[in-house]
Amino acid sequence: MAGHHALVTGAHGIVGLNLVQELASRDDWKVTATGRRDSSPVREVDYVAADLTDASGLRTALAGCGDVTHLFFGAFRYNPDPLEETAVNMAILENTLDALQSAGAPLQRVVNYQGGKAYGALYGSVRAPAREIDPRVPGPLFYYDQEDMLYERGAKQGFATTILRPDYVQGIGLGSYVSIVNTLAAYGTICKAMGQPLYFPGGEEAFHALFQMTDARLLARGTIWAASEPHSDNALYNITNGDLFRWANVWERVGDYFGVPTGRPLAMDMGLFMRDKGPVWAELKREHGLVLDLADIQDWSQGYILSSNLEMHSSTIRIRKAGFSDCLDTEDRLFELFDEMKARRYIP
Repeated sequence: MAGHHALVTGAHGIVGLNLVQELASRDDWKVTATGRRDSSPVREVDYVAADLTDASGLRTALAGCGDVTHLFFGAFRYNPDPLEETAVNMAILENTLDALQSAGAPLQRVVNYQGGKAYGALYGSVRAPAREIDPRVPGPLFYYDQEDMLYERGAKQGFATTILRPDYVQGIGLGSYVSIVNTLAAYGTICKAMGQPLYFPGGEEAFHALFQMTDARLLARGTIWAASEPHSDNALYNITNGDLFRWANVWERVGDYFGVPTGRPLAMDMGLFMRDKGPVWAELKREHGLVLDLADIQDWSQGYILSSNLEMHSSTIRIRKAGFSDCLDTEDRLFELFDEMKARRYIP
């Protein structure tokens, strides 16, 4: 891949941050990251601060990206209204493509990301195992609109598109819509500080649900693979860690990690629970030299991530047959990520 230049959007989120870190560790990629924050999440790469919703400003910001060959589109804007969410996420992708075209970038490939909603998770029922050939479910859903637009523009402009569908993304990121790791790490830390048991906050059904995760570093490696393989042109792949996971099997280990006894499953409102915990976190931050405020860890209005009782199983036969066979142990990675959060001083 010598001479290839990647632009990564959403560089501070779970997908973008881990992809930027993975690319930065490789000698055969030039990397430019972009996000709304003022500074880069990784020192070793070029960074452009830009708002993807500002088409004119984005063209100016990316004017120096005339040699970008690969766009890894990790940006996402949440809106509770599906039609509004579709509109804004279509706009940020189109604005990015327009800006690169204006800069004269010889774009070869776009890698974009979807998820379980593409199989009907937004309606609470998913065919198991979910396969890439399954028909679309009723929308509106911006995944489909972005996919159609990428295939159409790619045919005209000469770039290929690869769509990756991870399951629950397991990793560290800032400014993310929802993060299982960040949510659980902050919750365990606060329970320890308050001297209260670590009740599973998602309720009985979620406690026993069997589901999958996709580690963000595995997703990053899969992204680079997808960008490097000609047979993945205009293809769509499920990508997961390769195992199944159930909170009931790991909850005692979580309690041991944070040094608190575990409690029974409770159907908690995490946003409500965290609403008055700012002072608790501020004291932890002062005492342990933490670098993040509680609000920076997670958008607590989206703290329901641990309460999902949807048993989502997606087939990864297609991506393995195509040549990507990496796998990770979901449970072990969970605790490795907690250790990484400690090393970064996100938690004590």
